[in-house]
Amino acid sequence: MKLEEVKGVGPSTLRKLQSIDVSTVEDLINFLPKTYIDFNSPVSLNDLCDGQFSLIRVRIVKVTRPVKTKNGLSFFTADAVDFDAPETDKNRLKIVWYNQPYMLQKVKADEKYFVFGKVKFSGRRAELINPKIEPLDKQKNLSGIMPVYRTKGAVQQGVFKGIVDDALRKFSPADIANEKVRERYGIESVKDAFIRAHCPTSVEEGLKAQERIALEDTMKEILYYKIINSQAKENRVFEYRLDKSAVDDFVKSLPFPLTPTQKNALDEIFENLKSKRRMNRLLIGDVGSGKTIVALISALYAVKCGYQVAVVAPTEILAEQHFNNAKRFFEGFNINVAFMSGSVKGAERKERERDIESGKTDVVIGTHSVFSKTVKFKNLSFVVIDEQHKFGVAQKYEKGAGVDTLTLTATPIPRSVLMLLYDELQLSEIDKSHKTKVKTFLVPDYKKDGMFSYVRDEAKKGNQAFIVCPKICDSEGVETYGAKTLFEELKNGVFSDVNVALIYGKMKAKEKSEIMQSFEAGDIDVLIATTVVEVGIDIKNATTIAVLNSERFGLATLHQLRGRVGRGDKKAFCFLHTLDAGNPRLKALTEFDEGYKLAELDFTLRGGGDYLGTRQSGEQDGGKYAIKITPDQIRFAKEIVTDGVLQEGFEIDKDDFYYYENKFKDVTVS
Repeated sequence: MKLEEVKGVGPSTLRKLQSIDVSTVEDLINFLPKTYIDFNSPVSLNDLCDGQFSLIRVRIVKVTRPVKTKNGLSFFTADAVDFDAPETDKNRLKIVWYNQPYMLQKVKADEKYFVFGKVKFSGRRAELINPKIEPLDKQKNLSGIMPVYRTKGAVQQGVFKGIVDDALRKFSPADIANEKVRERYGIESVKDAFIRAHCPTSVEEGLKAQERIALEDTMKEILYYKIINSQAKENRVFEYRLDKSAVDDFVKSLPFPLTPTQKNALDEIFENLKSKRRMNRLLIGDVGSGKTIVALISALYAVKCGYQVAVVAPTEILAEQHFNNAKRFFEGFNINVAFMSGSVKGAERKERERDIESGKTDVVIGTHSVFSKTVKFKNLSFVVIDEQHKFGVAQKYEKGAGVDTLTLTATPIPRSVLMLLYDELQLSEIDKSHKTKVKTFLVPDYKKDGMFSYVRDEAKKGNQAFIVCPKICDSEGVETYGAKTLFEELKNGVFSDVNVALIYGKMKAKEKSEIMQSFEAGDIDVLIATTVVEVGIDIKNATTIAVLNSERFGLATLHQLRGRVGRGDKKAFCFLHTLDAGNPRLKALTEFDEGYKLAELDFTLRGGGDYLGTRQSGEQDGGKYAIKITPDQIRFAKEIVTDGVLQEGFEIDKDDFYYYENKFKDVTVS
């Protein structure tokens, strides 16, 4: 069926629809409402919120005469109270009509009306400008549920709704799941879902219908992805011929035994490397769980099989820590390790680049500088990426076609959660062997001084602390704390009798290294910093971290910052100072300390990004739905897709196949 066959779609309207990416009937019915307005639930003046569209029952108290401005604009106003309020009620609504003199005939004092519009507060008084209005006893259009579409003004809401209604009467979208499968899983037909999404009898019904449509879309995408890539499972480039026992001597040399979950993760990695499927594995473990040693053992295995390894960290501090640990652990095993970062320059850098290109260097550890064009590997097969949320997608996959990738994280970014759910990533998990729970509290601004006093008192007891700011310097007009300003303020104030230091990313590498060594040695009591301390800092004596303006940080960053404390056997605390105590991300941190739970919440709040593209967060559907797609919904779609009954009855649509083939063609399949 052509879009022009739908009632109301002439040449002019067709052009307008095409301007909002509606070119077919399928596009039209998939153009779902962004929200719904419930005309069945009017609110009182006491319940109005600034910026919200509201339906209010009012009684007009006063109507003014029209006024003309100097530029020719005319307007008149009316004062209104709640429809059942007494005459003396002081809680009044101001209504303004601009350039609508005919409304004077419809608006009468002492009459009762439904009024609908966007609420704006001027001081303590609510206002409506050019609202829709109907007599209370003659309600017609302001009733039921009104869908609101993202038409960007190209097509009027009422016109668009009429076009959609006609299309729904004439067009029947096909279900991906046959009737037998729908009955098994208790899901309605997708046509019924589209009707309820566009013509609901309640807001809840409309949102529920959109969930069913999202399920349909997710099933289709997963199924076509599986079909198109069914030939791409055997995509291994590098062969690892040695048995996993090749690393036994190294494991025995470690000053600690591996935990059962570390051993299990290694078994999964070795099995993956020996399989015909290239590894794209996420190693999840909360801070202090021992992800790094698993990565080093895996790297050693790759080197023994004749390949080079790159270990990439987001900060120079963490990269240096990995480098020092690798040199210490690999001592006596004839493994050449090199460090590479932006601070390595001149002749020294050129020499290291030559050693990497010749194959003399086995393991390169560094920052994103490892990805620079001048660094060329002879035989790179294995890449370890530490703390994925600090790297862009393009950075992660810039080096080496077909390399096996191991990504270490405590809190996966939303995109990785989505990729795991779609089987694009493999997963290994490590449990923390001796977990010190960090108690997390929200600190409103008025309690900030008490928080600083607690940090000082703990410092006098011999316990160290981090204080983290979102910026290096204060910004004019922005209510955020800068590390430099706060350092001077606290050093000369509440922390005048303890040792305080400042660290931030733009310092010279040598200066940062010296500060961290002093902090680790216990010579510094309180370290004021930016997020340069977010990952890889291991100070056993640090028991408190205070994060200023925590609402300005992402969940993954906050979880990593919290992981800087509680690494010893003392009680540990994380204080999240905030100007937004109702923030759902911050509340989640006080309730959960497991990284993956926080990652799923982050997925739900921010969306999963473009799992087959490069966006790391945001709605993977481009904002099509009025609902958030949750991990549980994707799991349900996967369950249905893997049902043999669905696959037996599924017929490939050529247009859909072509669309998804083009969408997936640039994807590197795990």
